[in-house]
Amino acid sequence: MDVAAVVVCNAPELDVLTPIGGVPLLVRAVETLLGAGEFGRVHVLVGALDQHARLSDACSALPIMLHPHALQRVGATSGDGSDTLRRTIGAFDAVVIHDVTWALVDSAVLSAVLAGLADGHDAVAPVVPLTDTVKDVTPSGLVTGTADRDGLRVVQTPQAFRSVVLDPLRPAPALAAAGVVVHTVAGDPAALPLRTGDDIELARAVLRGEQA
Repeated sequence: MDVAAVVVCNAPELDVLTPIGGVPLLVRAVETLLGAGEFGRVHVLVGALDQHARLSDACSALPIMLHPHALQRVGATSGDGSDTLRRTIGAFDAVVIHDVTWALVDSAVLSAVLAGLADGHDAVAPVVPLTDTVKDVTPSGLVTGTADRDGLRVVQTPQAFRSVVLDPLRPAPALAAAGVVVHTVAGDPAALPLRTGDDIELARAVLRGEQA
């Protein structure tokens, strides 16, 4: 099976070249995909055109191809580079998509996702149980109850999709809502989502603790 690899830079409040443990987030995400030994190149989706040269320099030792992409309009075909990327991915049987937000997810998760794809599933996503207490709240801010979290999961990346299921650039929740069956595998409970500078500082503190 021919599988394309894509990294999405979809954290507008975060510089994707911010290092954790001395390694930029984007490089971590790309290296996770390349570590599977399945991909000769990784396609990187970036929304800011003025960042291309900077990202290319940071990943100069890695086989990547940058694509301008209006990520907030991922379902549109508006000359933003998404048409070219869709044609590229359309030549493959499937696509694996990794978001820089989850750059700290362990590489073992990718192996589980690829195994799910090899088992014949159309869409595969890693998930972890929701551990926080979730409350039902009215629009005016009143707590009305506690949601049952037993069936709730946090969806991580990398995610995998066969090219035959709708638009492979849509995330697993969107596909599931459209009726596509999404198979789940165990995610990485130790991986923190990285969306803001505070998330970065927390991740660095955790990493320092592990290395102590």
